[in-house]
Amino acid sequence: MRGQLSKMRCHPSDPVEYSLDVGGETISVNALIGRKIRLEFEQKIVCQHCGRTTKKSFSQGYCYPCFQSLAACDLCIMSPDRCHFHLGTCRDEDFASTFCMQPHRVYLANSTGLKVGITRAENLPMRWLDQGATQGLVIMTTATRRQSGLIEAALKVHVSDRTQWQRMLKGSGGHSIRNKKKKHPSDPVPPRRPSPSGGTQKKRRPGKPGLPATDALAYRLNQPPIWSRRICELRILSFPLAFFLAALKCMVASPCCPSLSCAMASL
Repeated sequence: MRGQLSKMRCHPSDPVEYSLDVGGETISVNALIGRKIRLEFEQKIVCQHCGRTTKKSFSQGYCYPCFQSLAACDLCIMSPDRCHFHLGTCRDEDFASTFCMQPHRVYLANSTGLKVGITRAENLPMRWLDQGATQGLVIMTTATRRQSGLIEAALKVHVSDRTQWQRMLKGSGGHSIRNKKKKHPSDPVPPRRPSPSGGTQKKRRPGKPGLPATDALAYRLNQPPIWSRRICELRILSFPLAFFLAALKCMVASPCCPSLSCAMASL
């Protein structure tokens, strides 16, 4: 088949189901694990925003003019703690209202070990699937993207915000996220903490902006099996590739860029 590649999709089934769109057709990538695949780049890169043909892709699929002008390509997208909306210098206030000024989750994910990250509330558990995680846990909810970015920046001093993709594809995990043991109904109830006004504070429920999600449970994700532990990086822009799909975990493990036009065959 031949056509433009789109972002690999994932569905939180058991195990996680991955699919790839090529030229309007959908391929189940799980079914290709252990089979030989050939990819051939047809020397065409298309901007995913304006459709313009470009020699080089910027910021995961944009031409240079769009990269320079779109709010979706601004620096604060990758570094949300550097959001400058409050300074009045945002490229697109409508984009900021629908993307940045929305509730965000601060979470821990387990792929090659614990990592901290953020995402919009409606993006879970898909964000964890994107990263190839086997576990995820929401630890806080904020009212805006900048707030979550500031919290992430503080936490990544102690917990990494990156994933080692080679170890992830080999299935080499690190620390796991464990749920706390549930209390027995006969266990004594701990006293409420005194409030500054002299009364007692009520236990705050998780999910409200800016409050810790202390009652949240770790979400477990069953990833597809690993066919081989020999992992290497493939560069599709250089020459045609024929390879065995040995493992499948997350979007970044896909051997293709969402803005490339190529031919794909299963041999």
